[in-house]
Amino acid sequence: MKTLRSSSVLTLLAFSCFFILGAGRIGGNGEQYHTAMALEFAHAADYAKALYNQTLVPSNIDRKLAGSYFERIGQSLETARTLHAFVHKSYTSAQEKEISKDHEAFLNAHTNALEAFKDLKAVFAKESLDVEKVKTLSAKIFAETYKAVVIHKEILKKLSIPEAQTPVS
Repeated sequence: MKTLRSSSVLTLLAFSCFFILGAGRIGGNGEQYHTAMALEFAHAADYAKALYNQTLVPSNIDRKLAGSYFERIGQSLETARTLHAFVHKSYTSAQEKEISKDHEAFLNAHTNALEAFKDLKAVFAKESLDVEKVKTLSAKIFAETYKAVVIHKEILKKLSIPEAQTPVS
């Protein structure tokens, strides 16, 4: 996989420094981290959908374009993992208890997406792409990241945290 896009590197670096420096519980309800994490899962789902659709094209799969989707899925899943650490630090013990079942389902969805991505990485490491494997694994990543988005929305409701707003012009 190629290097992370520069904005992702800077974001991860900033979050990592904050985390490493031993920041305690994050003040407020962690809205900014919830928003960023939700968007990363949505991005991963969108890129997985795009990759899946590449496998449906009657001509040969465009490896460069498919590789770009593959890289972005990985970047989004990794950034979401980092952001989750900050989201988790924002919970009080009462909130953790209230959302524990949803949180477990959320973690399972993320883990399943990461496992499918690991398998997809092995497919992309080969000289020739196995289109059926790309199709199956991208569908799995889409399903799991979409599931994470849906579960996260339920968590936000339980915590009375508003979802990110769409800008209006």
